[in-house]
Amino acid sequence: MKKKNKGLPLTLSYDSNKIYFKDEKDNVWGITDYQNKFYDELLGVNWYVKLIEKKPYVYTGAKKWGKAKKLHQVIMQLWYGEVEFQDSLKDKIVIDHLDNNEKNNLIENLAFAPKNHNTAKGLIYDKESKKLKPDILVHWYKDFATREYQFIVGFNNDSYLIDEKESYLVDRIELIYEDNYRIIYEDVSGIVGDLLESGVVDLKRLRYKGTPHIVRTPLINKEQLNEGQIFAYDQEGNLVLLKSDKVRRLSLGKNQDLHKK
Repeated sequence: MKKKNKGLPLTLSYDSNKIYFKDEKDNVWGITDYQNKFYDELLGVNWYVKLIEKKPYVYTGAKKWGKAKKLHQVIMQLWYGEVEFQDSLKDKIVIDHLDNNEKNNLIENLAFAPKNHNTAKGLIYDKESKKLKPDILVHWYKDFATREYQFIVGFNNDSYLIDEKESYLVDRIELIYEDNYRIIYEDVSGIVGDLLESGVVDLKRLRYKGTPHIVRTPLINKEQLNEGQIFAYDQEGNLVLLKSDKVRRLSLGKNQDLHKK
């Protein structure tokens, strides 16, 4: 009988923030948040990495968590509970890696998603968002405590916010969404599409929660601005973003303060 290929065996290590799943050459194949109670559970089974549809997934063959075998499934069951995880299996819900990186199993990067929307994300949003780089970076996170999503648009070129009174150099725009994957996916997919097609984003038509959080620096006057390609309106319709040249960042981090109640 042919022996089944289990994949490359992995070992676990951790620091104060993350758990790492590594092979014997110390290559990292998966990360997740460090929680002492979860680490002890994860340490008690064998872990492997194997290519599944050309993507590397960390998984276990243990029956400890029932149908949860892949690392992202186990993590979601540990954090959200077995009942919510099992309910998701019945309703054609899958687990989405929001940044499309299968190695990133931080809880902020995982979300329950309708299968059809998750498929559309892989076919459209994940590919189109890459085309915006390096000028514009987009990213979204899921906050476990509040169940809110956060979507961020970061500008690597100098971008300007203009209203009737003064002008600002804009670094990034942060939007908070309620716990509804369908709504935020449709909005962020639309934002990326608009930026690619016309460079225009109309914030008035988006369904975010509260008001946008805009990180900005005051300028002396509007005459200093260099006209560019990208601009956006807020809910009142009186704000515009213009793009010029200056690269600033390679990645976007979540603003945790926006989720504090």
